[in-house]
Amino acid sequence: MNRREGFEEIADGKQLDDKWKSHLEDLTEQAPLSFKLLSESLLPVPVGSSEDAIISLIAFDALQLLAKGELLHLHRCANPDCVLLFMDTTGRRKWCSMKICGNRTKVARHQIRREEN
Repeated sequence: MNRREGFEEIADGKQLDDKWKSHLEDLTEQAPLSFKLLSESLLPVPVGSSEDAIISLIAFDALQLLAKGELLHLHRCANPDCVLLFMDTTGRRKWCSMKICGNRTKVARHQIRREEN
């Protein structure tokens, strides 16, 4: 399972594979972390190559969201042509962006209604 597939499994409401969690943990090991105290918050600072550092921080954030249960708010955009996933804690959102995907859908519906009349 690749990195994105795990997020897609969550967005689809499927059971998360333990291998994906282990994969995220392995990614954080690629760039060992040091820590800095900034504004009374302890922040991880990766040490290593730039690519490993970025991947490590993304994996770290995903693991934190998973541990808090917040990753369960991950959803797919309702636009079938969109590949984006988004977080929705309210349970009301359908689109990744109302300005982009939501507006396109509404404009398309409006045009269909105008053509029917």
